[in-house]
Amino acid sequence: VWTDAWERIQESPIIGHGPYFSFEIGVRRFYWPHNTYLFYWHIIGIIGLTAFLFVLYRLWRATDRHSSHLGHSSYPSALLLALRVMLLLFIVDEIKIDYIRNAIYPYWVWLFFGLIVATSRIARQQQEATGTPELVEAPPPTKSPRIKPVSTTPIVSAQNLNREV
Repeated sequence: VWTDAWERIQESPIIGHGPYFSFEIGVRRFYWPHNTYLFYWHIIGIIGLTAFLFVLYRLWRATDRHSSHLGHSSYPSALLLALRVMLLLFIVDEIKIDYIRNAIYPYWVWLFFGLIVATSRIARQQQEATGTPELVEAPPPTKSPRIKPVSTTPIVSAQNLNREV
């Protein structure tokens, strides 16, 4: 499927094909590449793919102000850490399956992108309000006391079992 998509990309790599319709042929059928990056390159060309990759890059940079752990006192900074992990999973996942082929799912993806931008702005405003240019790390949450291991010595010894009562 990817080789078919690559062949179509080679026909018009700069501006893409659009949703391909020809008056001579009609609607041309082709297999979905199941790869967002190949799909964008095929439909909107290298220009559109570059724009989409730029959006992903900017979203990645927007999550730079994340904390080092989820227990941080700044909720937006801790949320940015979780959002960065989710964004990384999204970027990798789009290689094998694309979000565009479902009619409803694209809205959730762009809502997720908006959540990253909004959270990043809130984290920046919090840092500016407190006067700290960089993220000040709070100590990590305290760990619960260690549980003492249970003794593995049997309660009843083998000698006691052999004795008659």
